[in-house]
Amino acid sequence: KHRLVRNLAKLMRRHEVEHSLPFTRVVLLHTEQLLAGSERPEALLLSALTRADHAGRFLLIVDNLPFILKAQRREVIAVLTKFLQSPRISLIGIADPEEYHVLVKRDPMLDQLFEKVALDDVTDDETTAVLMSRAFQATAKTDVTVTYRSIKLVLELAKRYVAREALPGKALAVMSDAIGLAEQRGSPVVAEEDVRKAVSLKAHMDVTAVSHDEREKLLALESQLQRSIVGQNEALSALANALKRARMDLQDRRRPLGTFLFLGPTGVGKTQTAKVLAQEYFGSEDAMIRLDMNEYSTEDSVHLLIGSPDAGESSAEGFLAKRVQDRPFSLVLLDEIEKAHPKVLNLFLQILDEGQLIDNFGMKTDFRN
Repeated sequence: KHRLVRNLAKLMRRHEVEHSLPFTRVVLLHTEQLLAGSERPEALLLSALTRADHAGRFLLIVDNLPFILKAQRREVIAVLTKFLQSPRISLIGIADPEEYHVLVKRDPMLDQLFEKVALDDVTDDETTAVLMSRAFQATAKTDVTVTYRSIKLVLELAKRYVAREALPGKALAVMSDAIGLAEQRGSPVVAEEDVRKAVSLKAHMDVTAVSHDEREKLLALESQLQRSIVGQNEALSALANALKRARMDLQDRRRPLGTFLFLGPTGVGKTQTAKVLAQEYFGSEDAMIRLDMNEYSTEDSVHLLIGSPDAGESSAEGFLAKRVQDRPFSLVLLDEIEKAHPKVLNLFLQILDEGQLIDNFGMKTDFRN
């Protein structure tokens, strides 16, 4: 978002120079500093904007616009609202989608003054191009080379394990950390171990132990499951084979790695199979997100999964979306799924068919891993 604003400012300045137009001043307002650095921030802002209004064309960038609403400084909002109506001042607010829905959208008077522009993730090819450009810059500054193989690994692992940020930002952050780790080791080249360690730090989970050749891990999966689950060889074989097929073509996959319905009476090992699979394939039993569907038996319980804008800021994120964003490479267990309300089950149809969940704020959570 900030890069887009800087590019916009450059294009404006180039246009004004080429056509001999008066320059538009572009200024970034740091909302946190404004609210923390003055007893009367509204007076300071009013004075600054009044001078700007008399100075000519002016573009004000308000970083983290929802912070003003969160701080409950209505006087500052009143000042901004007044100058939003000035023909000489343009204003661009920057906000994350969740905070926009929880804070800005609830203020209709302020919200209607803005034209909303949603920025989505860039494509893999666009992200690769950005990473390559940054890699060339890094080589010139640090003498550490980032190979094309490392760039592809950065993109793959950032998409798979880092969910709370968007592309290309999260991939750039991973590559920057990997370059720093290579420098610390005194290595002239960013290695796979540097990328995996950088992703582990970013995702708050250990992905350094993941085998370089996942094929070997998948080949051994069935035998590992059979050591812990007794008498279910046919089911375990179907489970392992489905996961092998899912991992054959990562690029074209649009659905979760696998979706399974375990049927059987209490005690045959349904939940235990899920626990062992989480341990053997996803690295830890902690990678299993368990939902007791008895808690989702009413129509309103769907908000527990995807959040409710009407429930207040504390309920901005639903349980399922938050957990999968925190750990995108994981196993979701729907315990006693027959107890769930039909509206809740319809929600999972979106996940099973499209590999993603769109919550009440329009935010996408990736379930493909």
